[in-house]
Amino acid sequence: METAPCPECSYEITLPNPHEGQRVACPNCGADLEVISSRPLELDWTYSEPEDDLATLDLDDDEWDEDWDDGEIDEAEEEDEDWEER
Repeated sequence: METAPCPECSYEITLPNPHEGQRVACPNCGADLEVISSRPLELDWTYSEPEDDLATLDLDDDEWDEDWDDGEIDEAEEEDEDWEER
């Protein structure tokens, strides 16, 4: 049996057969942990991938550009208007 402290609350966690990559929850504070070393036993917070919000964005959507508009006309917009008038 191997023992290591929880990095969140320092509670001593005992695991019978730890292996690297094993995920456990601290029985004291509920922190999601991962075994990063089995001998000696070391625990760290689990790594989780952030949700990919960019996958749901439609970058060609005109509304996206409208949301960016702060109501002020910048120099590039003035130049565009000059070209349209010609």
